[in-house]
Amino acid sequence: MNFWKYLRILAVGIILGFLLLSVVYMLPVAPMKANTSRDLEIIEKEGAYPNLIEGVKSTQLDNFTDTVMLSLAVYDGDEPAYVKAVSGNHYDDKNVADIPELKEYLRDDKRGEVVSYAWYWHGYLVIIKPLLMLTGVKGIRRISMVVSAALILIIVAMLVKKRQIGFVVPYLMAVTVINPMVVPMSMQYGTAWYTMQLFLLFLILAEIDDPVKLSMAFFAAGMAVEYFDLLTYPLVVYGIPATYMVYSIDRKTGFVSVIKEIFTTGISFIAGYGLMLASKLILVLAFVNPGVVEDAKNHIFLRLSGEGMDTDIRRIDAVTRNLEVLNTEFYYIAAAVAVAAIIAVAMLLRKKKGKKAITPLKIIPYMIIALTPFAWYFVLANHSHIHYFFTYRNLAVTACALGAGVLGIFGAGYKER
Repeated sequence: MNFWKYLRILAVGIILGFLLLSVVYMLPVAPMKANTSRDLEIIEKEGAYPNLIEGVKSTQLDNFTDTVMLSLAVYDGDEPAYVKAVSGNHYDDKNVADIPELKEYLRDDKRGEVVSYAWYWHGYLVIIKPLLMLTGVKGIRRISMVVSAALILIIVAMLVKKRQIGFVVPYLMAVTVINPMVVPMSMQYGTAWYTMQLFLLFLILAEIDDPVKLSMAFFAAGMAVEYFDLLTYPLVVYGIPATYMVYSIDRKTGFVSVIKEIFTTGISFIAGYGLMLASKLILVLAFVNPGVVEDAKNHIFLRLSGEGMDTDIRRIDAVTRNLEVLNTEFYYIAAAVAVAAIIAVAMLLRKKKGKKAITPLKIIPYMIIALTPFAWYFVLANHSHIHYFFTYRNLAVTACALGAGVLGIFGAGYKER
C-alpha cells in the first residue's frame, strides 16, 4: 500500500535528520567560535535588520535570526550530542540584545541562561556547523553567492537541454522576486531557497510521470523544508516545482488530471511538512523538557492568529503588506521585462503552432497555484504581517505560475520542439 511507502519516507527522514544533527554536534566547537568571533563585527556593524539599499524592503537582511542561528551553532553545553540535536539550546540572557550577547559569549566567555528553541528541527546546522569550522560569516556569504548562482545556471541549462526552454522565463521571474543577490547575505533566507532549487532540479532531471511518485516527491520536499527552514517562505518549495510539474505534464494528461495532481501533491507536501514537525515535537517529549511542546503549541497558534506586534490586524492587511514590498521601481522594470519576454515567447509559439494551439482554459491550473500565497498570508496572518520583508518572497510562486500560465495558453509545455 502507498501508506507504507509514505511511512518509510517519513521514518528515513526522521532517523537521517536526527543522526545528522547528532553527528554535527559532535564536531569541535572551538574553531566554530573562533571563526564566528572573527567576523562578528560585520553583523554588529550592520545591525539587526539592515537594508542593503536604503528604504527598499526586498533588500532587508535578518541578522537578528542569523545571530540566533549562530548562537545555536556555537553552543558548547555539556549535554550529550543527541540531546543537543533535539533541544536547540543556546545562551540567552533575555536582558541583552542578541548580537552583543553573542559577542560577550564568544570573546569574554560570558554565558547567559540556557534557553531551548526546540520546536524547529534546525536542520540548517548540518550545513552551517561544518562551514563554521572552516570560515566565518563572510566566507559563508561568499560560498552562498557562488552556490546560488551555480544552481540558477544549472537549472536554466537543464531546462534548455530538456527542450523546455519556455519555462526559463517564468522561472527567472520567480528568481527575480526572491532576489538572489540578497538571499546569500542572510543564512536564514537560504533554507527555503536552496531546498526549492534542489527539488526543482530533481524534478527536471527525474522526469517523473507517475502520479504516486510525484506525490511522494512532494511529500519528501515538505519534510525537507520543515527540517531546514525557520518558517521563512517555504511555500516556494511547493509552488514553483508544482508550476513546473503542470508545465511538464499538461500536454500528456487531461485537464482534470492536471487539477488532481495539483491538489494531491499539495496535500502530500502539507502532510510531509506537518508530520515532520510533529515528529520533532515527539522527540522533544522524549529527550527534552515536555514544557517546550506547550511553548511550541502557543507559537503555532500565535502564527495562525490575527494578532500584530502591538494590536490586532485584519488578515487582508497581511496580504497588502507583502504586496507593498514589490511596489518599487526595480520590480516595475523587472515586470516590464518579464511581460515583454512572455509576449515574445507567446508570439513565437503562436507562429510555430498556429491558432489552434491557443487554449485559454490552460491557465486555470496555473491560477490555482498562483493564488496559494494569498491563502498562505490569510492563514498565517501574524507571521506574514510581522515578517513581510521576507515572507513576500512567497509571491515568487504567483509570478512563476502566471508567467507559465500565459505560455501554457499558447501551447508551451512538455518537450517543446
